[in-house]
Amino acid sequence: MNKLIVESKNDKAFVEALVRHINAHAEVDEILSSVDEIEELGVGLSEARLTQKIEDILDEVRKKGVNKIGILIDLDNKTFQERLDLVNNCLKIALKNKGFDPNTEGVSAINNFVNIEIDDSITVRLACYFTNIDGQGELETVLKRIKNQESTFADCLNHWRSCLTENKETISNKEFDKFWISNYIRFDTCSNQDRKQAGRKCSMQNFDYVLENKADIFDFNHNSLDEMKTFLGLFD
Repeated sequence: MNKLIVESKNDKAFVEALVRHINAHAEVDEILSSVDEIEELGVGLSEARLTQKIEDILDEVRKKGVNKIGILIDLDNKTFQERLDLVNNCLKIALKNKGFDPNTEGVSAINNFVNIEIDDSITVRLACYFTNIDGQGELETVLKRIKNQESTFADCLNHWRSCLTENKETISNKEFDKFWISNYIRFDTCSNQDRKQAGRKCSMQNFDYVLENKADIFDFNHNSLDEMKTFLGLFD
């Protein structure tokens, strides 16, 4: 069994949509991605929550036969090394709390497995990936890059942002990208019929519905997804 840890329900919805795309478009001799269960951290990334989730999965290794664990979290404004340090520290604490050897070798790069020996007969493999575009960002940063439709409504927010600057106000890139995606989904890609139920059909609050019913508003063949596809392909 393969288990994947993600930050939120929207990350889960996106990974599920990307896995569907990978498997639907794979050539005969290509490896299919198989993520059996996706676990959400729920209310944001923290050392405590990630450690607890790793502990929960370690509890299931013998019970469910988990043999591969993936961790997919946002890079945000951190460096790759800072995120690797976070993963390794959480892994070390989790192993110690569960009575396993905490001195196991940690992950040294994305998209590479490290072996975790549970006992003489059971070894779990763990790999990680950090959602980003050009070394920063999160899911919304990726979604903005891979948008696949005209985005007039969302793009006009650039003028609004310029107005803020002229008036000595600012909005962070993180907040702006979230606002941009919300407008892209709500106004640029939502049909007149769906707008009658915009909260359910045209919002990030129900992103799973969006990806299940109109995933073509994003380009799942975009080369910005290549590294994430490589990561998901590890779980074959």
